[in-house]
Amino acid sequence: MFKIRHWSISILLCSMAFLPATAQAFPEDVSLQSANSGFEPVFFRPDSDHKHPEHARGGGTRNEHQLCTQDSSESQMMALVPENNGGLTLSEKPSLFVYIPETQASKVVLSIIELGQSTPIHHSRTDVALAEGAQVIHLQPAKEAPPLSVGKYYLWSVVLVCGDRPTPNDPSIAAWIKRVEPTSKSLDNSAEMTPIQVATSYAEQGIWYESLYYLALAQKIQPTANQHSLIWSNFLESTGLSAFSAELVRF
Repeated sequence: MFKIRHWSISILLCSMAFLPATAQAFPEDVSLQSANSGFEPVFFRPDSDHKHPEHARGGGTRNEHQLCTQDSSESQMMALVPENNGGLTLSEKPSLFVYIPETQASKVVLSIIELGQSTPIHHSRTDVALAEGAQVIHLQPAKEAPPLSVGKYYLWSVVLVCGDRPTPNDPSIAAWIKRVEPTSKSLDNSAEMTPIQVATSYAEQGIWYESLYYLALAQKIQPTANQHSLIWSNFLESTGLSAFSAELVRF
């Protein structure tokens, strides 16, 4: 697993102090058919043509600093990404998922910077309020945030705000993301497909963030469907994230 340079996290935190906070924006619910078939596992196949960014080696990982000092949970904050600490997306404002243990913090800050420059370029900041209890939360850049550019690598970071404002000592996690162009395998008839079918197609193409989003969406649409929970659990277990397979997902 690669690591992110410490200066990347420091730049994210410094930029927070001077940029206005924006509320998180969520996509409208996708109108997709419900799945009624039995349990068929979804397996993620990484795209070998897109490696993790070499210029992102160094300090933080998907679970480097985990808790506020006043928290007593034994769990760790964690980005739901593969063991290479990131992945691909087709979206200009992708959906991201992070496990947040039980904490006294009231919010997190999602920040994104563009990599590949001599000095990383700040991209956006989004503040997100936390509900009580341990949970997997869905994050997305705010409506006001600029879109991700195709072909560029970005570092996204989530800071658990332990006090009134973010500080360099607050717990943080970081992962990379790259937006790519749709391929010939992309879905032209996704409106006629179930979320599980869409997730399966993206997983076979190595598109991590959309795969995870549609598997989570399937549970949101049919929370009592046992096969959706089984598919979600199996998918996370197969990508080294089994510790979070039974956690509540909050959109």
